[in-house]
Amino acid sequence: MSAHSMLCERITIAKELIKRAESLSRSRKGGIEGGAKLCSKLKAELKFLQKVEAGKVAIKESHLQSTNLTHLRAIVESAENLEEVVSVLHVFGYTDTLGEKQTLVVDVVANGGHTWVKAIGRKAEALHNIWLGRGQYGDKSIIEQAEDFLQASHQQPVQYSNPHIIFAFYNSVSSPMA
Repeated sequence: MSAHSMLCERITIAKELIKRAESLSRSRKGGIEGGAKLCSKLKAELKFLQKVEAGKVAIKESHLQSTNLTHLRAIVESAENLEEVVSVLHVFGYTDTLGEKQTLVVDVVANGGHTWVKAIGRKAEALHNIWLGRGQYGDKSIIEQAEDFLQASHQQPVQYSNPHIIFAFYNSVSSPMA
């Protein structure tokens, strides 16, 4: 696929995701908390892609393959497939095992708050490299992220029970990781 056709495809995907996110935001009376934030992120991505298309920004083809769209698409698809979505991109505060205050972004809060979803749009190869310690500086492995989610969820009970945590992999995982 040429860089131009890939760019056109990404722009089409971004426009479609904006429509879906806007529809999702209106799907619940009073809206979904964080819906506007999700739409803003998608619109920013579209604006960037349109600047690239207009020749105002020069990027490599590899940058087109690793846009934020994969993660944002995973969030939209997760939210569309769950019941009682109350929030997207919700920030929870918690105290880590060392007693330090931390924040955690939960991609989708569903089932009236009883389910937290981490939508993962990265390719299996990238996840595997991070898991092996070959990621970029600051990349957390899936295990570290799961530990953070568990720690935070135990400090955010919903009707006296801890939220269920789902890690939704949209581009599969390697066999050793599974």
